[in-house]
Amino acid sequence: MEDITENDKEEIRKATDIVEIIGQYAQLKKTGQNYIGLCPFHSERSPSFTVNPEKQIYHCFGCGRGGDVSNFLIEYHSFSFPQSLKEATKMEKELTRIDISEIADKVMNFIKGKVGNNQELIKTILYECETRVEIERRLRVALDPLAM
Repeated sequence: MEDITENDKEEIRKATDIVEIIGQYAQLKKTGQNYIGLCPFHSERSPSFTVNPEKQIYHCFGCGRGGDVSNFLIEYHSFSFPQSLKEATKMEKELTRIDISEIADKVMNFIKGKVGNNQELIKTILYECETRVEIERRLRVALDPLAM
């Protein structure tokens, strides 16, 4: 992997959702502005692990570990720094793909809800996007900030 600049790191940090990524490793519950849960790094009975989505950081008051999403992946998987950024980007793309599929379903349901079974009107509305797959593809290209 080529050299990663601070600007690259910041762009990846901004493009990822730390709550979504860490939520794949620990069950998190929203409490106020933060999310809390049991720390994935040590055994505990009471939640001491906090994720702050605004600052894009995590901290465990039990073991003291904390940092941003790349620090989490480095500590959890023993990744190198470049590997952690690559994994964060990959995970965010997967999460985006799921969200886009859900959006495409909602668009199709909305259109059908508004026009009923009027196939001619549906065809007119979907003139350039005849299938759900095409809608997904177009949404993915339009909404995926990492596709460029």
